[in-house]
Amino acid sequence: MKGYFAIVQRDDNAEIYRVEFPDLPGCDCEAPTVEDALHAAERELRSFFDDLDEDNASAPSPRPAEELHDVADEKGGVAAACLSLPNPST
Repeated sequence: MKGYFAIVQRDDNAEIYRVEFPDLPGCDCEAPTVEDALHAAERELRSFFDDLDEDNASAPSPRPAEELHDVADEKGGVAAACLSLPNPST
């Protein structure tokens, strides 16, 4: 099962948390807490892949999480997670 690295950043001005997936441009979301942001990120990830399926497009391969730790640090990430979709054939 593929997993995609999600980086959670805090926007102090807006008092929200933003999640982005570095390997999936345009796949991002915002929420008032880290927990809500990660739940929203799961929904956004599912929606992103649903859109790819509708367009008959393939998903980019995720990079190993070890390669993305520096990206999280550079962006001032307050949390990170590796999120994946359940296997549709199960």
